[in-house]
Amino acid sequence: MENTSFELDPDLDPSTELEEVALDSGTQTEPEIAQPSRSLLAASSVPAIGTALSRVTGLMRVAALTAALGLTSIADVYNLANTSPNIIYELVIGGVLSSTLVPLFIQAHHDRERGIDDDAESVMVTVGLTAITVLTVVAILASPVINHFFAMPLHGAEKTHQIRLGTTFLMLLFPQVYFYGLTTLATALLHSRRRFAAPAFAPVLTNVVISITAIAVYKLNLGSTNEMRTVYLLGLGTTAGIAAMAVALLPAIRRAEISLKWDFRPRHPAVKSVIRLSGWTVGFAVSNQVALLIILTFARGAGVGAVSAYQYAFIFFQLPYGLIAVSLMTAVLPELASAANSKDESAFAEKFREGLSLMLTLMIPAAVAYLFFGRSLIAVLLQRGQFDAEATQAT
Repeated sequence: MENTSFELDPDLDPSTELEEVALDSGTQTEPEIAQPSRSLLAASSVPAIGTALSRVTGLMRVAALTAALGLTSIADVYNLANTSPNIIYELVIGGVLSSTLVPLFIQAHHDRERGIDDDAESVMVTVGLTAITVLTVVAILASPVINHFFAMPLHGAEKTHQIRLGTTFLMLLFPQVYFYGLTTLATALLHSRRRFAAPAFAPVLTNVVISITAIAVYKLNLGSTNEMRTVYLLGLGTTAGIAAMAVALLPAIRRAEISLKWDFRPRHPAVKSVIRLSGWTVGFAVSNQVALLIILTFARGAGVGAVSAYQYAFIFFQLPYGLIAVSLMTAVLPELASAANSKDESAFAEKFREGLSLMLTLMIPAAVAYLFFGRSLIAVLLQRGQFDAEATQAT
């Protein structure tokens, strides 16, 4: 008989490791929290290394794109279109999935081990993939309407340029929505098993593929001679990069021995729990993406290069966040989820304090460094090819 509820289990021990657990019925082991900072640093070291490599190759990707496109009109059309899949995904479904899957997958795995419910993980993945597929198809079909919205603040040749190239870009780039969703589901499954390496290193593939694509555009000088070839090469190459990131996680799922099957039951208690528990984050995700959409739309009307300058600057702004904060929270979240499942408020508070204090210790110096060395950093890393000193100043 199907469970009528899917609640976080109060009996789940926060110290239980989900991969290769050895149980000793005669010994009660206390959670090791005597040296929390060291344990957090150790747990976050693998995602930190992967994130560091991802950020380094990400800078390589940005450098290749800026050298190939500069702060030109086609760069603006591309950057606006390439941001759209992420905006659509986060607006409609990303906030729901990313905020709740790890603790619910932990609970589902624990229930499976106890023989309570073998299907919850499969149901959540199946319903999630179905929703993501529908969203992807709708986004592709809506590309002309979305592009006309982007063209609203423009006039004359710029508006014609946006309408002519933007729709094709969007149709080539919107399949990314599916691969973003697949990545979110696979990453949450792996994190719930304390497998951090593959999700941390997978974005490197995205950056390498897109960098090769941008270098091809630069070497072939397509940006100035054949815009439609540039559109197709950039669109297909960028989407291939996102697909590579998602596909790279599938072998890790297999190695983690995560058994899944197709099980479409949208009324299953696990699905209801995803929706119920994610409600508080939906407003946050929606407000963030709406704000970004408004910023980019107004930037598109502010002159050639404004969208691209903002996007490139934002990537540098996000560098310390992605390298430090995300790596730490990747390691902390499963521990917080386990503490919450067991209703161990002291362990939850302890882990939260550890993560927050360590993050601030590293983030504050990074923020101060940007105040003094931001422009020099942009010049050293990006100022080449189509990206000149004026572009550096704008960024």
